[in-house]
Amino acid sequence: MNLRKLLLIGIVVLVLMPASFFAGYYYGRSERSLPILNTSFSPQGRITVLIVGLDQGINMPNGEGRSDTIIVGSLDLASNKGFILSIPRDTRAYIPAAGREDKINSAIVINGIEATKEAISNLLGIPIDYYIKVKVEGFQKIVDALGGIDIYVDRDMHYKDDTQHLYINLKKGYQHLNGYQAMGFVRFRHEALGDLARIKRQQRFILALLNKIRSPAVLPRLPFLLKEIYRNVETNFTLSDLLFLAKKYGKELPVVETAVLPGRPQNIGGVSYYIPDTDNLQFVVQRILNPATTQESGPTVEVLNGGGIPGAAAKAAQKLTELGFSVVYIGNAESFSNPKTVILVHTDGMNESTKILQQTLGCGEIRKDGTPGKADFTVILGKDFYP
Repeated sequence: MNLRKLLLIGIVVLVLMPASFFAGYYYGRSERSLPILNTSFSPQGRITVLIVGLDQGINMPNGEGRSDTIIVGSLDLASNKGFILSIPRDTRAYIPAAGREDKINSAIVINGIEATKEAISNLLGIPIDYYIKVKVEGFQKIVDALGGIDIYVDRDMHYKDDTQHLYINLKKGYQHLNGYQAMGFVRFRHEALGDLARIKRQQRFILALLNKIRSPAVLPRLPFLLKEIYRNVETNFTLSDLLFLAKKYGKELPVVETAVLPGRPQNIGGVSYYIPDTDNLQFVVQRILNPATTQESGPTVEVLNGGGIPGAAAKAAQKLTELGFSVVYIGNAESFSNPKTVILVHTDGMNESTKILQQTLGCGEIRKDGTPGKADFTVILGKDFYP
């Protein structure tokens, strides 16, 4: 297999999932040893990656379109742990290339991928090392080249946009989606939770895609797949970078945590935006910078803002950290209309810790939850929590 083809395989995996499994599947599982590679990153360091999926680009100055999907990934190569942060396309942020605040998805129209990198870096306060950009029509063709994807469609989806040539018509239930249908599945956002629901859908799609790529049936489709990747994907990863990642993750994927940029929808001047929660953002950024960070020995807690009070999750997390709890994640609940705080207990034998947690918050209905979570406890703050 020539190097150009290997490069292309590596790129598509980085676009569509957290690590280079596909490249590793074809090359990394081989017993041949790689030559010494001069990667652009330290083999034991950490890299950050901006992944951008474009929309159709109707009448856009750049001829490509706005950023329809925005993901920031971080990978600690020494520990094989990663973090993926999804950023809603309507996020209101300062766009340095434009000198003003605007929706984050407009940055790429102003000055390409570099403007988006700059805006995301400014929003999170961290450098972005690499980028991967894929066109929406390329996404469709890549899924078709894989033979389609099997996934559960969580609701009926109907939407029509003639300017975008976007026609979504999907029924609830388990479905086999072709490329065009898969594009509609990951782009649909016309429901109460809007972009937040769509982001969760995209994360499920990545898992379904990973399962499909594991199938040996994909191998005969490689020639057509490579052609579509070459036409529709752009990255600043070097060939040596991709070869290294392919070999490193050919047999075992890293452990990856996912999250959504904390914030809430808000209408400003008749325009719908997603406003970042700057108080809670610091915890997410810490996880991006240190995905390998081990937690303290205390019980672990996930804190979700379900009451809509700005900064509530950050204040609750601070109180719990001071008492020795390990806050592994803070963010928003699915709704801001929760009247009462709920403490979900995922781990047995936590009776004393549960009492302390409830006393510290000053509220909280305790519920046993056998469903494995990100932590020992999940705290969903309601309007009864006063920071």
